[in-house]
Amino acid sequence: MTFVAGSFQNPFGLGPALLAGTIRAELTDTAGGPPPAIFEANAPFQVNFEWELNGALAPLIGGSWQLRVLVDEIGGPFEAPFPTPPLAVPLTGVTAYAASIVIGGLPGAVGGRSYAIIASLTYLNVAGTPSPMGGFVPLGVVAVVG
Repeated sequence: MTFVAGSFQNPFGLGPALLAGTIRAELTDTAGGPPPAIFEANAPFQVNFEWELNGALAPLIGGSWQLRVLVDEIGGPFEAPFPTPPLAVPLTGVTAYAASIVIGGLPGAVGGRSYAIIASLTYLNVAGTPSPMGGFVPLGVVAVVG
């Protein structure tokens, strides 16, 4: 899979000249190659994130980014965020970021299971309070057998 563009939300109502963002993510095997067409149960994989803040205010934003991968079994009970707690990435005055999350695998079943996978990025301000700034990338549905 290649990087997929997602949706980024700026809650402050500022125009893009002042503050805007982008997010992209991709699903890969743990060596960084394309994921298999069908995953084996409990086989590890990773999600790579790239995101950026733009605009005159971008270097002034403080706090931290919270990254997680949301996994939801289609028609089944399995639903989980990875990792728990989320991966924290501090805002350091730079405007472009990249990180990866490795998932140790997903449970399979006789006949297989299907999972929707979403890369999620949220923001905590300098006081550690959640803010509605952030984004997400739907990475599609994967089948898991075994």
